[in-house]
Amino acid sequence: SLCTESGAVDPDDAASALIDSDVGQFDIVVANVLLPPLLSLAPYLRSRVKRDGGVLILSGILAGDQVSQLRDAYEAQGLVFVEEHTQASECTGSSMWACVVMRP
Repeated sequence: SLCTESGAVDPDDAASALIDSDVGQFDIVVANVLLPPLLSLAPYLRSRVKRDGGVLILSGILAGDQVSQLRDAYEAQGLVFVEEHTQASECTGSSMWACVVMRP
């Protein structure tokens, strides 16, 4: 089971289950998690994006240095940067969240 005793999904178990499964490739893959998991999942997420016309959308990162780190990791997987969108945090207003679009 992917759930803890309290009924919550254990993120480590959920990530392992996804990585270990052979779910195929998709036209659009979206991941909205923080930078560390996005970096460690780079090879896996890349493998799930169709080479011909696929799109990978990554969010949950802060604009600036985190976007640079993310781009470096995914470009090393053979993906090409398409565009970045940013939006101010509704909670603090001081941080800019980013969404990055990449293609094979």
